[in-house]
Amino acid sequence: MKQERDKKAARRELIETELQLKDKELELAKMDKDLVLARKDLFIVTAELMFTRGTLHMRGLLEYAEARLSGGRDAAFTSRKAKWLHILREHPQLMASLARHTRGSSAEAVAVEVVDLYKQLLKHVHIKDWQQSRMAVDIAEGPISRQQTLLLARVAEAMSVPFKLHYRNASARHADNGAGSASDGEQ
Repeated sequence: MKQERDKKAARRELIETELQLKDKELELAKMDKDLVLARKDLFIVTAELMFTRGTLHMRGLLEYAEARLSGGRDAAFTSRKAKWLHILREHPQLMASLARHTRGSSAEAVAVEVVDLYKQLLKHVHIKDWQQSRMAVDIAEGPISRQQTLLLARVAEAMSVPFKLHYRNASARHADNGAGSASDGEQ
């Protein structure tokens, strides 16, 4: 009889635990949904802020990332490369993401690639002319290489900045897994 009561108590406890687990799973699902919505809101607000500041373009995206990721300590760095080495050390997930789109996987190699990207963007004084969207950075192959477009797209993802990838022709289209979308860039 005592054994029977213990079994019933154990079953009730198991059922109660399973119900609590189901409640927690539902709570997590709601939190995941809320997180997705909050991330979308963040993308929109970031794009609006950059548009208002006149920095919703490729070079503006890179400068925005530098300012945010370096902790606003621009004066502390002797060069852009030193700044990116610091950023990459402080943000290992960004480092790993960018390394997938560079020739080398070291922080040094990635920093050099980002500096080269910035130099390439500086060559185009009218880089804003490549920007068409008011809600996303247009990352266009043309002023920068295909590899550089992918590098910049990873920066946009890390910064929660919406973006659109534009390639020179339809046969070169690349399915992007980030917040942006690939499209033809007949510009």
